[in-house]
Amino acid sequence: MGSGLEFCYQIGDEIMTVRVEPEGDAYRVSIGDRAYRVSMTRAASGEAQLRVNGARHVAHVAASGSTRYVSIDGVVVALGVPDAKRARCWLPWAMPSRLDRRW
Repeated sequence: MGSGLEFCYQIGDEIMTVRVEPEGDAYRVSIGDRAYRVSMTRAASGEAQLRVNGARHVAHVAASGSTRYVSIDGVVVALGVPDAKRARCWLPWAMPSRLDRRW
């Protein structure tokens, strides 16, 4: 596989590591020991159409301070910034313009 990016998010007390690697016309997204093939298109409304392992999903992302709220098919998860001392990977909030260009 090609080079990818690794991100850390905090959900409650747990720090999750997410690795994203290009895979043809999609991405391989690994969360812990689970991996998914993900492709995405964005609508003008800001909505994202995801295809995860072949299944279609609708996603929205909103921000409030350093917390990101991700809704996929109506299920909302709050992603926080982990304590830098506990996180062992890149924190996505450190370079938001890079994420905007890539995604």
